[in-house]
Amino acid sequence: MNRVFSALRMAAILTCATGCGGPQKDFERTFERAVHFAVLTNGATIQLSSLTTFPWDKVFIFHPYITPEAIDKELGFKWSNAAKGELEYSDAFELLVFVRDGRVVKSARIHRKIGDWMLDNRNGFRPGEAAFVVNPPLGNMETAFRIRGTN
Repeated sequence: MNRVFSALRMAAILTCATGCGGPQKDFERTFERAVHFAVLTNGATIQLSSLTTFPWDKVFIFHPYITPEAIDKELGFKWSNAAKGELEYSDAFELLVFVRDGRVVKSARIHRKIGDWMLDNRNGFRPGEAAFVVNPPLGNMETAFRIRGTN
């Protein structure tokens, strides 16, 4: 019964997330709520495509202290955005960059208080590959998002 209530509550939260706030923050809020739900239910897999309301071909995840030049190289094209410059000198957030047809369609700052991405030296995930297991925090450890195996 508790799981059913939690699932209904999460559905209501996610519905509100897509209608509350500006368009740039919608995905960030939706993602944060999905992570909290996954933690409350002892971990789960988050499929990024189920949280987006826009079409995209690939998502790239960039960690703190990466240079703007390295971001452009990874994307395969030059992208002008203030967040990528801030990321070079900050460890407060990780940057998700959604690309479609060779251009950025959305970027999102995921604050590290929500969790950290463990990518195993991979990047550039297609919608079907962008599934991440949420490992809830243990002790002093923070929440970690690990790429789900594609066996």
